[in-house]
Amino acid sequence: MERLFSIVLVRVLLKSRFRPAALVGCGIALLGSVIIGFGDFQISGLSLLGDILAFVAAGVISGYYFLGQTIRREVSALTYSVLAYLTSAAVLLLYTLVRGEALIGYPSQTWLAFVGIALIATVGGQFVFNLLLKQLPASAVTMSILGEPIGTCILAYLLLHESISARQLLGIVTIIGGLSVYFLVPSHKK
Repeated sequence: MERLFSIVLVRVLLKSRFRPAALVGCGIALLGSVIIGFGDFQISGLSLLGDILAFVAAGVISGYYFLGQTIRREVSALTYSVLAYLTSAAVLLLYTLVRGEALIGYPSQTWLAFVGIALIATVGGQFVFNLLLKQLPASAVTMSILGEPIGTCILAYLLLHESISARQLLGIVTIIGGLSVYFLVPSHKK
């Protein structure tokens, strides 16, 4: 979803046009994501709320990368990332305090998960995307994020001994095909 937001932001605010092949590649890769996630699709009040929150989150992350593309022209990736992470932490802390949620008392396994998310996903993953924003447009960075479901399936297979279903394998192949079309064909024309 962030890919769609990024394409719209680039088109509307930067007046860039995408080549048809890049749009086709984006569509194919998005279809692969839908194929992988389709087994989780449900129609219920809670699922709908989750879908709405995911839609809002996609818009926010697209805005983050779009702003990052501009800010990274003059600010280092480290400075940009530290400011972004501190801002996120402050907002989450405020949200937690307003809701009256506990900040302590979690089991050690939960704390390990928190540390893993902070170090691996945020520092190891998002920081790399912030580095890339200096050389690549935000739309290309958000397209590369479509590789995450592939990595998730592979890690689940290797670490959790989960199986990869035929549907997931089809989704993986579709995503790889879409990303290949997107990145092998120049994506912008002015």
